[in-house]
Order: sequence, then C-alpha cells, then structure tokens
Amino acid sequence: MLLTLELPAAVFCAHVILGEDITALQIVGVVLMLGAIIYMNLAKSGIPKFRLMGKLSHQPGRKF
Repeated sequence: MLLTLELPAAVFCAHVILGEDITALQIVGVVLMLGAIIYMNLAKSGIPKFRLMGKLSHQPGRKF
C-alpha cells in the first residue's frame, strides 16, 4: 500500500524541495493512477464487480 503513495509523494517533494511547477495534467495523471490502483485492490478483495460500479440492483439468492 505504501508504494501507492510513491508517485504523489515524489510530485509533492519535487514541488517543495526542487521548486518544480505542478501542472493540471500531472495532477490528473496522479489521480487516475491512484484511482486505478484503488479499483484493482477493491476488485482483488472479492467485492462483486457490480457493487464497485455503483449498481445496487438486487440479485435473488446472492448474499453480500
């Protein structure tokens, strides 16, 4: 889980220590990458796919 924070930490340190400018495209890239990592971790944890996608439809005989 700590490796997930490597990219945002690197971008933050580059801004604070080196004075690098952070563009909106870099922020979008970091958010997309973190979102994909979180999604993959949730998918591996056994949560049904339709619950990850926000669909709350009831399926008879299926327990959550």
